[in-house]
Amino acid sequence: MSAKEKKQKRILYFCFVILLVVMAVAAAVAGTYKKSEKKGTPPESVTEQTETAEPAAAADEDKEKDKETDKKEAGIIPPRRSEQTEPAESEKQTGTEPVSATPEPITFTAPVSGSVYGEFSDAVPVFSNTMNDYRTHAGVDVAANVGDPVCACADGVIDDVWEDPMMGQTVKITHADGFESVYRNLSTVLPDGIAKGVTVKAGQTIGAVGDTALIECEDEPHLHFELLLAGAPVDPSLHVMFTAPESDFEG
Repeated sequence: MSAKEKKQKRILYFCFVILLVVMAVAAAVAGTYKKSEKKGTPPESVTEQTETAEPAAAADEDKEKDKETDKKEAGIIPPRRSEQTEPAESEKQTGTEPVSATPEPITFTAPVSGSVYGEFSDAVPVFSNTMNDYRTHAGVDVAANVGDPVCACADGVIDDVWEDPMMGQTVKITHADGFESVYRNLSTVLPDGIAKGVTVKAGQTIGAVGDTALIECEDEPHLHFELLLAGAPVDPSLHVMFTAPESDFEG
């Protein structure tokens, strides 16, 4: 073989090797591209499975809601607060609620039969025949005969019974609505059972007209009657109807 032929053979061999290298590189590049496609785009089978799973999950959720609704209707599961509604009109109580009765205002009766001749005057002093001076008068003087019965002006409880140094034998009764009544110038002899803490009824006899009030002993026989509201004296004539009340105070 000549030198020229040997040279041509080597050139062909070198070109063949280069071709093999190019083919190998091309094959490697193609394989890398396919791998990148597999990582970036899921296969069609996976996509189809995902799309199929979503309707299945929604269907299962609907079934669970239907089961929960059935249980609520059957009374197994109580409804949530947000689902609770006002009871129907037919379920509401038809009866009317009890209305607290308003107590009637207290009414008074005259403690003794007679006319008022000594009027109430707790602000302006009036003349006293016995003391020969001017002083306030916290009650009314009701003309009566010594021994005339004196009655409770309303239902109540006897708060106290005592002998007052100036106003004589006295009985005090506590009534409803914050009222208190005081009976002075009574006889020292009281009916049986009239004592502190005893309950009395309107019109019940609690004593008799006497002459025990030293500071009113110059006046004609009478019952000195006082009425208090919340502890303060008020004009009894505004609450009690006496017989023919007179306007002038002379005692």
